[in-house]
Amino acid sequence: MGLKIESFKPEESEEHKKRELNLFIENMDLILENSHKILSCGEYFHCKFSFAYAGTIYLGGGYIPLGVLIIGRQEGILRDKCLYCNKETFWIMGFSGGFSFGSKWGVCEECKKFVVTNCKPSDYIEIWQKIVPIIHSYPSWQIVEVEKEVAHFSWLKGIVYKKKKVKEKIDFYESVKLQELVRELRGEKKRKCKELIHSFKTPTLKNLLLKRKAW
Repeated sequence: MGLKIESFKPEESEEHKKRELNLFIENMDLILENSHKILSCGEYFHCKFSFAYAGTIYLGGGYIPLGVLIIGRQEGILRDKCLYCNKETFWIMGFSGGFSFGSKWGVCEECKKFVVTNCKPSDYIEIWQKIVPIIHSYPSWQIVEVEKEVAHFSWLKGIVYKKKKVKEKIDFYESVKLQELVRELRGEKKRKCKELIHSFKTPTLKNLLLKRKAW
């Protein structure tokens, strides 16, 4: 079977991305001040934005949850120099690329500008190698096997039901939208958060490369 040559792309419209980006920039300080709360709440941790994602050819991609963005920032994986203010305050929130090109984007914490910069393939691959295992170590869902009655057609009896084991996706959390997150961090609404699940059985880079699909 051949490799599928495509990269992950969010489904949201450009207008939606612009609104969400502006909302994030306006409330970035509030979000950073509440990092500890976000990292302990499953619904907050798995909040996703239309502009925060990885879209790489052959390596696969997907949205990067807010909690992973914060961890990557704290560990210096998602930090770089801003093109505008020249300070080490560029918070990388997404990256993409192919064999001969690459780019990364995000927001500068100092000048509050959206930054897009070109990079070598080795740069975005290094970020991918460090960030993707973190994403997989904080799962938001799992596949479980359940027994269900499944309809079958019989020429003698018509429609009959037989018990069969099928696989189902079970979500651990109902992740919040950015607008909802901002309201709750401001104290306008309270939430009883579910405890964040942390799996120490992270897949190896070899297995991740073999999958080559959105996480």
